[in-house]
Amino acid sequence: MTLLAQGIYRYWRDGALQDISEPWQWQRVGDHRVLRGQRCVAGQPLLDIEATYEGAECRQLRLRWGPHSAGEAQTLHYVCREPSLHWRREGDAADQTLPLPAGSLLFPLLRAAAGPLLLRLARAPATVVVPCLRDPADAARFLTPRLSERHAVLIDEDTATGRHYRYYGGEYGEAGSDYWLGADNRLLRYRWDSPQGVWEVRLEAGESAT
Repeated sequence: MTLLAQGIYRYWRDGALQDISEPWQWQRVGDHRVLRGQRCVAGQPLLDIEATYEGAECRQLRLRWGPHSAGEAQTLHYVCREPSLHWRREGDAADQTLPLPAGSLLFPLLRAAAGPLLLRLARAPATVVVPCLRDPADAARFLTPRLSERHAVLIDEDTATGRHYRYYGGEYGEAGSDYWLGADNRLLRYRWDSPQGVWEVRLEAGESAT
């Protein structure tokens, strides 16, 4: 296993720093790249993610939500085997399958995975598979896969602030959200409007292994 890059994203709302963070690491494991990260609130990890990539595309995903004490966390596994996504909640006897349109992309929720996704969507719209994060109390739906039509447009190539993309679809709808990528295609920051205010996520610390 080789460390390729690591960093942390911080969340702001209406200019105020929130107690939400997302530490991450890209690693080389055998022939694959693996992205590992967490969504933390008040310093406690609520969502653990491990995504395995073949080339530029995520092909396997493990999601773990909730307190890390025995019996309280939920864990789901996704595997892309075209033309279907195979998924199961840990403890289930068998996989469930979700038919996928050709060219579908699996997005593992982590901000460190946004760069490759935006580059692909800027070339052509695609169906994106995203785990459902609405209502954690709804155990039948929470973290299960959902299909969403997405596309992205390059707005500005200003290298001083990063390449500016507008990302459409899903929770952003046709209003879109703004993303900025660095020279290495890593997400530097993004912002979106919500009923709760203007949110912004920024890469506070990020480095590549030498």
